[in-house]
Amino acid sequence: CRDKLKKGNAVLVDGELQSRTFKTDEQQSRTVVEIKARRIQFLNKRVGEKGDAVNDEPSVYSDDSFDSLLSPEDSDLIKS
Repeated sequence: CRDKLKKGNAVLVDGELQSRTFKTDEQQSRTVVEIKARRIQFLNKRVGEKGDAVNDEPSVYSDDSFDSLLSPEDSDLIKS
């Protein structure tokens, strides 16, 4: 999933937004908005070798937890 998600890609996300506030080690307040995704569907079409669009089935990922997609730094921030 992570290797397919790039800036500018069209995706459909089914889920909910959740926000929370936490304090950094320096005692600064930060607010995090998380996407609790139940399903992610990639909508971009793949381009074939000849430059034509390949009509693949869209990639769909369903999972209760997309924590594995976070970088270690982001994961540490939101688990505080």
